[in-house]
Amino acid sequence: HSEVCPATGRPFLPCVVRRMAPGQRRRAKGNVHMDTVVPGRTFSVNVYLRAPENAGSGGEVVLYPVCKDLVARVMNSHFFSTLDVQNFFPDHTFYTEEFLDSGQIEPLVYRPRAGDVVMLDPAYPHAVRDFSGPEGFTRVSLQT
Repeated sequence: HSEVCPATGRPFLPCVVRRMAPGQRRRAKGNVHMDTVVPGRTFSVNVYLRAPENAGSGGEVVLYPVCKDLVARVMNSHFFSTLDVQNFFPDHTFYTEEFLDSGQIEPLVYRPRAGDVVMLDPAYPHAVRDFSGPEGFTRVSLQT
């Protein structure tokens, strides 16, 4: 049987291979999202098989370390719900984006290189920034 997400009951898709070309992100700063709501229940592991090599070429993983204890999830439920749906409306700007861009929460930013393994808690808002590269270049990652 397949593993299921404890929050939604939906089956996980193990070992998803993502092949991304430059410019495929709906937003240059990435599609900020959360894969689950409650932290500490699951972790995402990304193995970067191919990644942009030049500094300044983008592709950084960005994670916002917001408070997500029970009280924070209740008090900020509208924020987290909005964050959850904003990527379905790429032509709109939401207050969640403005808040995360305001600098009130300093994001953790990491630029992966080929061979890196990045593990994160997908209950926190996170994104992968768009990147640039030579003609025909793709970023390839394996995600659990």
